[in-house]
Amino acid sequence: MAEEVSGFLQNFRRIDGILGSFVLDNRGEIVSIDAEEALKGEACISGMGLMISEICMIARKMGVGDIERHHVAFADKQFMIESLNGGFFLVICMTEDSSSQGRVRLEIRKNKKSLENALAV
Repeated sequence: MAEEVSGFLQNFRRIDGILGSFVLDNRGEIVSIDAEEALKGEACISGMGLMISEICMIARKMGVGDIERHHVAFADKQFMIESLNGGFFLVICMTEDSSSQGRVRLEIRKNKKSLENALAV
């Protein structure tokens, strides 16, 4: 499992402007990460689980169903969050000026089932 998930995450680093990617479980814990060393220690990664749980709570209160995808832009970074089967979340971190969002969505669409299957093991 770990090798497949790691390989999937490494593919994102080929895209311009990608700083890293990681998978969180339903408790907000990092399952796998592939990121620049500077990003690994940042509070934004540890806070991502909390933010996702808040987004999910708001969605439930609004009655709009479960989160499928969410995009968050900050002053110096952007995050694309994709819900996966089993309560996992894929998070892609990009530079603030990255124009690669379409490419990231395409890579997710192409490989999402394989990633979910690897996480199910």
